[in-house]
Amino acid sequence: MKTIMTALLCASASFFSLNGFCQDTCQAKLHSYDEPQATPAVYTLSLGSTTGGRLYYYGAQHITQPASAQFAEIKKAWNEFQPTIALFEGPDRGIADSDTATIRKFGESGYVRYLAKEAGIKTISLEPPPADLFRYLVSQYGQQKVELYFLLGEAMRLRTRLQYNREQIEKELLTMMAKMRQLAGDSILTRSIPDLANSFRLFWNNDLQWWQAPQSWFDPLKTSEETGGIFTNDINKLSSSFRNIYMLRQLSALTNKGERVFAVVGRNHVAAQIDALKCAVR
Repeated sequence: MKTIMTALLCASASFFSLNGFCQDTCQAKLHSYDEPQATPAVYTLSLGSTTGGRLYYYGAQHITQPASAQFAEIKKAWNEFQPTIALFEGPDRGIADSDTATIRKFGESGYVRYLAKEAGIKTISLEPPPADLFRYLVSQYGQQKVELYFLLGEAMRLRTRLQYNREQIEKELLTMMAKMRQLAGDSILTRSIPDLANSFRLFWNNDLQWWQAPQSWFDPLKTSEETGGIFTNDINKLSSSFRNIYMLRQLSALTNKGERVFAVVGRNHVAAQIDALKCAVR
């Protein structure tokens, strides 16, 4: 699986036009989501480069409760580490007026942005360019399934993390469809909420509604057959693997450049990247 994945990803020339990164043997040390995952009590990694750069990598749970111990852990690590640059998972959705309001609305990625703004340091998303990820996934699964994957995944995120109702979810997804149109152009298939509902029914002809897609459908450690996601888990697994390569490159390049890099990401990504980062940070 890992060899096939590397070959497929390296074939994406627009993504891997950067210094022959596909030939880096460290990339081969990324763990596939088909492998048994180690489950350490805390998903953290601290590495140093011969340039003086340092990396502190925290694997977080995707939660929005300010009282959770993980936010105190992140703040403590931040204060001790004194980063020069901070990286977060997902797009830059901004911050709120306070740390607690930011956590409630934007979770751990927003909290990193909040801490960075307070410290006056630069932030960067860990994510690859959206167009590259979208094109790659479409090349493997077709556009209809990929559009559904992204839209259903966002509906799930809004429902489970922010407790949005259907009306609120629909409003956000219309904005997302407009952004997807920028990626796909005239080939976009899902232009409205009725389009989304109709596409959903092509694959899931049961009592479930599109805005009720369960969180388990987007777990890369499970198969679509196990969860009933039909294809969502498999796309998530491929997307996560693609993103891991980009994260590895960003984190190692910045650390080897001499930066003090503080990064927070979903804990499964840390488990998948640990051995590759130990190789790449020199």
